[in-house]
Amino acid sequence: MEFSVIVPTLNEEENIESCLRSISKQDFPRKEYEIIVCDAKSKDKTVKIAKKYANLVVSSEPQGIWWGRNVGAKFAKGKYLVFIDADKENYTLYYDLLIDKVSPGGLILADNTLWYGRVVTAENSPDRETKSIMEFNGYVHMAPRVE
Repeated sequence: MEFSVIVPTLNEEENIESCLRSISKQDFPRKEYEIIVCDAKSKDKTVKIAKKYANLVVSSEPQGIWWGRNVGAKFAKGKYLVFIDADKENYTLYYDLLIDKVSPGGLILADNTLWYGRVVTAENSPDRETKSIMEFNGYVHMAPRVE
């Protein structure tokens, strides 16, 4: 097993299916990665939806997203761990948390910045995830440390 993709969740019914579906559509052979959803006792249909896509759905205490990542990692069989959040609303927050820790010439890798072309072809009222990614792209574009 090459990769373990770990998705921490808490009441992500609105986001989890599109997240897991997009992970499952990767070009990488499915036998080379596993999907682990670590749920923090959701009260909605998150777990039911996750079971359709994930190799494993585990339950954890609702201690925070970091806790879900760590619990999920304990079950991982992959050589590399990949952490993906079920939503896209926190991209700008993540960027702000990371940028000062990156050395000059270092890299921050962000996925979904084209969002299947939706950030380019978005209509007047894009969905929540598309809007968040569009805001993130604009934010990074204007950031003084980015080339």
